[in-house]
Amino acid sequence: MGDATKKRRFFYHYNKPASRKAGLPILTLHWQNKCHQVHKIKCQVETETHNQKQQPNCVVRGWAKQVDFQAYAACPVTILAVIK
Repeated sequence: MGDATKKRRFFYHYNKPASRKAGLPILTLHWQNKCHQVHKIKCQVETETHNQKQQPNCVVRGWAKQVDFQAYAACPVTILAVIK
């Protein structure tokens, strides 16, 4: 399996402090050892919830080959993450 087709773990969760600061809902998407704050997520792969003892207590996680970040068509300042 080549590096381009290798599936990698991702997870995302609601970010309450960032949401309060921005005045709109913010999700934090963890992908390839980096945290990305996004406004919308379009997920095209299977996911599952996962409970942890530490914060964030509940995350949505899955396996993806790639994640694309783009400006959302309806609002250019909104970041859309497309998980494939």
